[in-house]
Amino acid sequence: MPSFSAYQKTTSKYDAMSSGHLTTGIAAWVILSENYPEKIWIKPFGFALMGLMSVEMVQSKVHWTSDYPIAILLGYLLGKNVAKNAMIKKTENSLSYEKKKYNFTIASSNVYGIQTMRMGINF
Repeated sequence: MPSFSAYQKTTSKYDAMSSGHLTTGIAAWVILSENYPEKIWIKPFGFALMGLMSVEMVQSKVHWTSDYPIAILLGYLLGKNVAKNAMIKKTENSLSYEKKKYNFTIASSNVYGIQTMRMGINF
């Protein structure tokens, strides 16, 4: 952990954990690949795109490689959760609506100047 003055002088060296770009990209990639399994090009194209983006961010010193494992895990879990909980399910010939078994909520607010976050699962 840097001192407060060192952090203020070189904020960009310390504010990149974890990569929001990679988390969002992985989540979108997982959602697309889960919803369109017949499109076989989505997985290799997304893998290459996420890899190139990661290399570029390390090369431009925006992120360290140690930022990526958490970003990949978060993106994968978020993407799987969104894809699995879709209310519209594709069947062979049509779309059908299905009631979700549980409800996952995320909320954030500012309480007395402190940013807070709440996550909940209702069964």
